[in-house]
Amino acid sequence: MMKVTHVLFAVGLTGVLGLWRTPWGPLIVIPASIGSIAPDLDLGSRHRMLLHNVFILFMLIVSSWFTMVYSDLELSLLLLGFIIGWISHIVLDSVTLKGVALLYPVSRRFYGFKKCRSGSLLCNGLLSLVSIVMIIYGVKSFIP
Repeated sequence: MMKVTHVLFAVGLTGVLGLWRTPWGPLIVIPASIGSIAPDLDLGSRHRMLLHNVFILFMLIVSSWFTMVYSDLELSLLLLGFIIGWISHIVLDSVTLKGVALLYPVSRRFYGFKKCRSGSLLCNGLLSLVSIVMIIYGVKSFIP
């Protein structure tokens, strides 16, 4: 998927999940946006393997839990936004023909729905449209 599709989807997801109504409000979209493109840091080697698996996700969730227990709620909410962005990235990449190596390094098999090419304008356009609808829903639920 294109970066803009990843970012729009993560922002929309934070709105639909009601994270805009937290103490950090709409600022939660910043870590969600960063989290939505961070898994692509493995583009140079073993793309969709190193950072697109459940083990990395597990480490992120555990670190978020420790932060929540031993720190403040605001920082935990920012980490939650980052994790939601990360998860949304993996979900969107699972729609591509390649899929993602969810169980790497245990398995090198790629899993996913495998419905479209990552650069497909139609696929990116449809997912961006769905994301914009989610953002509108989030805005409407945020404004009294």
